[in-house]
Amino acid sequence: AVVSTQSTGDEDVHSATEQRTRLRQISRTLVEEAAIETAQDQEGENVTEEQWNPDEVYQRALTKVECEIQDQLLNSFLLSNTSADSEVDVHKFIEYLRLRGLSPLIDPRFRDFIKAVNSKPDGRYSYSNIRHLIPTSEFKSIVLSNPAVLSAIKGDFVVEDFQSLVSNTDEIFEECKAEKGGKVTTYIPSLALYSPDTWAMAICTVDGQMHDCGTSDDMVTMQSVTKPLFYGVCLDELGEKTVHSLVGKEPSGHGFNKITLGRGNIPHNPLINTGAITLSSLYKAGQPMSARFSAAMEKYQALVKGFPGGIHFNNTVYLSELGKGHRNYAIGYYLKSKGCLGEDVDLKETMELYFQMCSVETSVKTAALDFRALQTQARA
Repeated sequence: AVVSTQSTGDEDVHSATEQRTRLRQISRTLVEEAAIETAQDQEGENVTEEQWNPDEVYQRALTKVECEIQDQLLNSFLLSNTSADSEVDVHKFIEYLRLRGLSPLIDPRFRDFIKAVNSKPDGRYSYSNIRHLIPTSEFKSIVLSNPAVLSAIKGDFVVEDFQSLVSNTDEIFEECKAEKGGKVTTYIPSLALYSPDTWAMAICTVDGQMHDCGTSDDMVTMQSVTKPLFYGVCLDELGEKTVHSLVGKEPSGHGFNKITLGRGNIPHNPLINTGAITLSSLYKAGQPMSARFSAAMEKYQALVKGFPGGIHFNNTVYLSELGKGHRNYAIGYYLKSKGCLGEDVDLKETMELYFQMCSVETSVKTAALDFRALQTQARA
């Protein structure tokens, strides 16, 4: 199979998709042919019938085809992006990555690649320090040692036409930005200080393709958005069996802070207040409060390790919640009265941990990375 690309512009997105489609169409035949060759090789090695393993033959053939396709795509890319002097324009390649939603200067998966093309290996990783032209042979060697870069060239993404997703996201952003109704939350006093004009969106695919709009670098507390992350932390710590013996998996059909229980007289799910407070009573139970909070924060921070921005704690919001979270205290006492919290559970400490996790602070952009990491780890 012979494939080719013509440029690194928007039109190349579609040609890359067409290439992958063509390669998929021929891959079955290639695998079958490679399997026959592999089987013949095994026969040449005097492999007995009892030792002959069809699954092994297929896997070796598949690996062989994948290597051939990978080599074709890389050579095709280099052919289309190499100058007459046999050099690759690295600045143009960085733009090629950006068009696909990748951020090589901040994404830790590209750190080795950026270091290799940096004119100052011990200096700051910035666009101005990137070498402009690199000999093709050197560039190919760098790419082959960096899986993330190779995947980008292969276009091996769940979202192949990323620019269409960007366009749709921008359209939704602008449409929602025009909406001026509603009011800023006031039940937590410190949240009432946020500007109603703050508006941001960020997306991050499972492959790490990112796009953001508006004030996406501004720090905001996660509030209820923390619940899926804390649920994941608790699953990791306690196991699914323990977690779901005390918290259900079904939608409640009520508001997030409704004082009610589901089937089995337990909270409906971990993503509403009753469920999250119950999980707060379980996480690292019996350990000092400082250790419980630190352990959860380390898990949160590990999801975005290596990216700028990070995850922090807003003490002002925490104290505000601690002093004015009357309904959540009522939920806590309700859970205690219904036997959802163990007899030895300190309700005060449980509520403190719950309020602390709601007061974790990050940007919209980093939150998108959080959930991308959570999803990819869940798939793994």
